[in-house]
Amino acid sequence: MPVRKSSAVATMIAATTTAALLGGGSSRAAPPVAELAFDQGGWIYVSREDGGDARRLTRGTGASFTRDGSRIAFARFDRLYVARADGTGERLLSRAGRGFGVRWSPDGRRLAFTSHYRSGRFAVYVANADGSGVRPLVEPANRNEESDSPAWSPDGKLIAFASTRAAPGNPEIFVVRPDGSGLRRLTHTRGDAHVLGDDGMPSWSPDGTSIVFTSNRSSSGAIWIMRRDGTNERKIYDRAGSDEFFPQYSPDGRRIAFTRLARGTQDVWTMSRDGRNARRVAAGGRPVWAPPAASPGVG
Repeated sequence: MPVRKSSAVATMIAATTTAALLGGGSSRAAPPVAELAFDQGGWIYVSREDGGDARRLTRGTGASFTRDGSRIAFARFDRLYVARADGTGERLLSRAGRGFGVRWSPDGRRLAFTSHYRSGRFAVYVANADGSGVRPLVEPANRNEESDSPAWSPDGKLIAFASTRAAPGNPEIFVVRPDGSGLRRLTHTRGDAHVLGDDGMPSWSPDGTSIVFTSNRSSSGAIWIMRRDGTNERKIYDRAGSDEFFPQYSPDGRRIAFTRLARGTQDVWTMSRDGRNARRVAAGGRPVWAPPAASPGVG
């Protein structure tokens, strides 16, 4: 008898987003205090990794910072915006229509994002940083195919994303060049719309050697890691009574931020890259690591 997917998992997989791991610091100077940006109540907040000094940045969801920390991209209702990293000087980029999951390319010249507006189904698009030149990342193999949660590799040569291309209702992780060539499937589960097996929300390690992602193949949303070629898959974090989503590597590759959904609450957590030392940061979701240049926001 097939195992039905939990409504929590189905909801979160359908609303995938994630944002880029960006930032850095000097090897000689003392490292800056790590900060996280996350969604809370329709606003984007920034706080220290320990949850202290939380401040509101801008109204919106799904933040993504450029690598140099100068700009931010985010969604607000059905539109995508770009702004300075402190939330000022915002500019409408595109109407996404239930769009989310915007990610800057490592060089800050392009964006990848998920949109429902253009095709009537969730699909990943690539555009120039000014919103021009919008095009599908890949052409769908069938009319029911949906894709989401794009993530640029650190060298900008590949984009990882989740797609139901292989089987309806069962997202798997693929990689492709930004021009749409070289499509390759990384994960292989036996799930479908009724059986557990969803893989999604990929995030690259800073050195580009591994990908962290979420999967419910073991009955709940758990955090997994694999090599960049899809080999050596292993589960690193799974807790009874909760689902874990939106994993994001820290800029130094030593920690992972993620969202925990449990008993109707949503919280931001961090842990070591091996799944140890997990701790709660704040109420909210969709965490990304904020570059040191990101400013304190609006209070």
